[in-house]
Amino acid sequence: MARCTLKTIAEYTGLSIPTISQVLNNRTENYSSAATRERIFRAAKTLGYHPNFATKLLRRQRTNTTAILVSTPSSFTEERMLKLQHALIRRLEQKGYANYVGTFGDDVNRNLAMLSELEGRGVEHLIFLGTPFGHQKIFAAAEELGLSCIADTAFAPRYVNNGSHIGAEQIFRYLRSRVKDSFRLVGSAMPSQNMSRLDALRKVWPQYSEAELISRFLYPISEPNLFCPNVEQRLFETGYEAAKALLTKDPGLGAIVFTNDNMALGGGSYLMEPQNEALRKKVILCGYNNDRALDTFPLPIISAESDIETMADSLILHCTDAAPFACECLPKLHLREWDENAVSYPPWHDRVIPIERDAAGNVRNIAL
Repeated sequence: MARCTLKTIAEYTGLSIPTISQVLNNRTENYSSAATRERIFRAAKTLGYHPNFATKLLRRQRTNTTAILVSTPSSFTEERMLKLQHALIRRLEQKGYANYVGTFGDDVNRNLAMLSELEGRGVEHLIFLGTPFGHQKIFAAAEELGLSCIADTAFAPRYVNNGSHIGAEQIFRYLRSRVKDSFRLVGSAMPSQNMSRLDALRKVWPQYSEAELISRFLYPISEPNLFCPNVEQRLFETGYEAAKALLTKDPGLGAIVFTNDNMALGGGSYLMEPQNEALRKKVILCGYNNDRALDTFPLPIISAESDIETMADSLILHCTDAAPFACECLPKLHLREWDENAVSYPPWHDRVIPIERDAAGNVRNIAL
């Protein structure tokens, strides 16, 4: 099959070759309408057009190439991360950008080598999803290579944050109204891994020091290595064991908060065992990310959901420049509660509450 060229696309669309070139190369002197640009991009995709990166690199031209880099192999298949990847790729393709998608590992030197290789392939812009191993060296190397970069984590110099501490705070406020302080947060034994959750706890219980918050609320666990295989199953098993240990020690516990939905589903599976029937409607389970599995699980699991579309818009808008930038997207809360009048499955209802800011820019607490 003959290689698709600018002339091929021009003949297919009935437009001139200079117009095709200006649009596909994203040139500043391009004044084509949005409809014409969309028509050209659609034709390029249909005809299988691929830009000649080698020629562009030799001529030091822009390649309009972006790399989406996921921090760990396990994050690559995480439901929330997949949604964000798809949203980013869709937007980048609409803008005429070519895309690489890659995964970092736990070897900082290999991660740095990956950056150099991507730069050699013509990548100009980097979007980091998660915090890569050796992130300080990686962000510094990207700057030295002249690559613009942005991330979805506040560890990066330029970022769009998913607001997980805000979602966690609203979950804790809900629990305080229902069970007061009769709950435990299942999290890493390393406080540095729980900063967003500790910040959220501090907002709800400002009278306690960090040490007191950890002593009162944290149930420390050794979280699975995120670089190991089958991490989702290991998280599930960790949640199961944590719920078993907590409820065996204190059957009167009002709620268990997990840092993600995989662990919450593991905790729920423990409650579904026959001997725990009396506990099922007494113990509130909370996770995070609002994975689709929660919609059909027999027990209600409270969760929070990142605003993927807004995050993708902001990451794309600011990924091609180097100006200082930081913003925080607000999540939605999913309050799943038992419905005594339910006549269908599942026997609970999901109250979806968008978290908003007031006129002064402060986060407005949800109405309980």
